[in-house]
Amino acid sequence: MATTKIVWAWGTNTHVNFNPATDILDFGWFAADQFTVTEVNGSVVIAIPSNHQTYTLDHTTLHDLHLSNIVGKDTSAIGEWTTVLGNSTVTPPTPTPPPVVTPPVVPPPPTTPPTTGANPWSATGIYTAGMTASENGVTYNSPISRRTQPTNSRSRHSMPPVHPRRRARFRCTPPP
Repeated sequence: MATTKIVWAWGTNTHVNFNPATDILDFGWFAADQFTVTEVNGSVVIAIPSNHQTYTLDHTTLHDLHLSNIVGKDTSAIGEWTTVLGNSTVTPPTPTPPPVVTPPVVPPPPTTPPTTGANPWSATGIYTAGMTASENGVTYNSPISRRTQPTNSRSRHSMPPVHPRRRARFRCTPPP
């Protein structure tokens, strides 16, 4: 997007490579009676007669322009352009939005429970003091005494109390 400022520059004839889809002409405080707008040989010519000055929009016709290409601080300048463009309410073409870039979907790595060296729990197995068993990612330790409680990094489960006479052997039942 380029903005061409229309300024007082005595005796100059400026050629502008104007793109009506993106560019803007800024008339600042120029009033409507200070410039003229015509189309000559397929190019718009903005003349400032009292200053012997012109701006030529090369290869741009009046039909190519719309009011969104014009800005100015004096309302008479905008009024002049409205008249020249035939009260055009055409809006500039909307720019093509950039393509949407979707990042590739990367599946998360498969999760595996940490290996504890414990055998899978069995309802028919007999566990003795110091043995471990695991079920659904929870590891159970067979206690050596009644006060020993196993811990797991993901949860805390109490082993069933051990009867003093059965301290060496017991059945391990999973938590509810």
